[in-house]
Amino acid sequence: PNAHAPWYIQGLALFWAGQKDKAQSYFTKAIEMGRKTGDVFFFRAMAGLSAGQPDDVLNDINKAISDSRTADQLVKQDQKKGYPVSNAIRQDFYTRLYYLRANVLNTNFQRYDEALADINHAIDSSVRKNSLHYRERGDIYYLKKQFDQAYLDYRQAVELEPDMAKTWSAMGQSALYLGRYR
Repeated sequence: PNAHAPWYIQGLALFWAGQKDKAQSYFTKAIEMGRKTGDVFFFRAMAGLSAGQPDDVLNDINKAISDSRTADQLVKQDQKKGYPVSNAIRQDFYTRLYYLRANVLNTNFQRYDEALADINHAIDSSVRKNSLHYRERGDIYYLKKQFDQAYLDYRQAVELEPDMAKTWSAMGQSALYLGRYR
């Protein structure tokens, strides 16, 4: 009945060992063997990012988001390992999924309005402020040529994490487009 389990477990081991291409094939085999839950789609999407397969990644992210059991399963895995688990961790998982989908929609498909909706969802539902979320939203606004909004988000990102050189650079570019020279 759980013929998929060894494939999934080995996929996780390979994923955490940095062998994402091999992990992706193990996750695919787990899916073929009957594991069609959000957690396996999440990890296959993460592994697929490094393989440059944005269509497959987006499809897997959508499946992970639509499976309400995804976070619950990951929480159970963490509990079995003895990690502390809370609703905040569960919420953070969904925040990561929406951030990831926003990034893929923005970077690979130039679907800025959809990406903006997802990153806004990630920011609004996040347990804590995350500089990467503001950086992503700044990037989307920048590409939409909404430089005032981009500047504000980049500024928020550097306030949260001042050592982000790329964000400082992006904020400077936005300032130039706004005519703010110093």
